[in-house]
Amino acid sequence: MKQKTIVSILLLICLLGCKKEEKADNAPIASFYFKKVVVTPYESVEVDNYSTNAYSYKWEDETGTISTAKNPTFSWKNEGTHTIKLTAIGFGGSNSTERNITVKN
Repeated sequence: MKQKTIVSILLLICLLGCKKEEKADNAPIASFYFKKVVVTPYESVEVDNYSTNAYSYKWEDETGTISTAKNPTFSWKNEGTHTIKLTAIGFGGSNSTERNITVKN
């Protein structure tokens, strides 16, 4: 009986250890590009999302969260440089990246 208990404990330790490594390998990586980097006010711009190991997305600009879609479309009325932040969320945690886009007439 003592031998079965020891084997069970060792098996449990191995299984728990494997799950931790699996999570690290499955950490999401946030990655995206604008189809254009300079647009005019109110012009729509598409985003290509190349994130990996993610099941959810959070897009933010200087005003806060603006989308949770995988590949959203954005437009701005005000000229200037706008920063978009993407947070990719997956089973291994979350990861963020930012890119700038310029709006001008």
